[in-house]
Amino acid sequence: MHGLIKPSQMKHVANYQLEDFLRDASFKKWVSEGAFQNADTQWSRWLEQFPEKKKLALSAREILMASKLEEPPFPEDYFVKIEKYVLDQVSRRKNRHAYLRYGIAASVLFFILLNGWFWINKGDSDASQTKLADRVSALQENDTFLTADNTTGSIIPVALPDGSSVLLHPESHLHYERKPDGIRTVELKGKAFFEVAPKGPEEAFKVIAGEMVTHVLGTSFTITAFQNEKNFSVIVKTGEVAVNTVSGESDQSGTITLKPNEQVSFNRKDASFIQESISQREIRIHTPATSSIYVFEDTPATEVFKRIGREYGLDIVMDEKLLADCGLTTNLTDEPLFQKLKIICRSIGPATGFSIDGNQIQIFSGGCNQ
Repeated sequence: MHGLIKPSQMKHVANYQLEDFLRDASFKKWVSEGAFQNADTQWSRWLEQFPEKKKLALSAREILMASKLEEPPFPEDYFVKIEKYVLDQVSRRKNRHAYLRYGIAASVLFFILLNGWFWINKGDSDASQTKLADRVSALQENDTFLTADNTTGSIIPVALPDGSSVLLHPESHLHYERKPDGIRTVELKGKAFFEVAPKGPEEAFKVIAGEMVTHVLGTSFTITAFQNEKNFSVIVKTGEVAVNTVSGESDQSGTITLKPNEQVSFNRKDASFIQESISQREIRIHTPATSSIYVFEDTPATEVFKRIGREYGLDIVMDEKLLADCGLTTNLTDEPLFQKLKIICRSIGPATGFSIDGNQIQIFSGGCNQ
């Protein structure tokens, strides 16, 4: 029954946090039945009325899809324990320099959120807490900073600690930092395609490229900003971004807002912008040929990986014989690349994962349901 939404129910959803979505049985059912593909459901209409909760709901959807919706409920104090432990570890850090580890921190935290509480609930509490501490300790090096240089002749994938994905072009450099106020900042020299993991307004994402700054909450776009070029540019594939000069960022008077299939060119000499709509052909030149939604119905896992690799322009290497009998049924939307891969790997089995080696993504697996 899709009746009117009661004010009390609306207020309830307005206060939801990530753990509330993950515990809500009706939300889980909505995710398992296609989520936003069914626009006339109560949850679809609720989230349209609370757009500030929509991105959080999508994050919860990703976690539920990756866990196949089969995990028992999270313990009441699980998220509190995780948050406290991570914050304690971060506060003790003495060496704040980061090294490129290809997203170890993000992967570990994701794994903890899905599986760590099983250890907490098992017989030997002390041993379980030790295992949890070992997993979380990997966060100490790069949950806040990351630096990547592409000195190769190919585009390389880079996993940011916040779950965002970057395709870094040759002769390009980026430095990622999550500020104490929660704002995620990337300094870019060169060219890169970004898929930004959505967070709350307090964790905004911005890219500083020379004299130009681009603000975004969750979207995909390409920035070209080579230091020896006269002009920079921003091209939006999905979502919305706001572009300004670094000097004009505080008053927002010269801000340019870009929507999908729009581009802004920035003249560095006179700090001026030219905004224009561009064709799909031009979009495909500067951004990957990814889809807004993927629907897989008992599709061979090898075909799924090949399609993702082909559309992102990346080489995904796997043991095809090992995965030959693995069929995948799932839906993907506009999740960043590495979140898509996590969902796919978890759907195949807990022993399946991936690693990054230069411009290649390597899939490792123990086989279907292993």
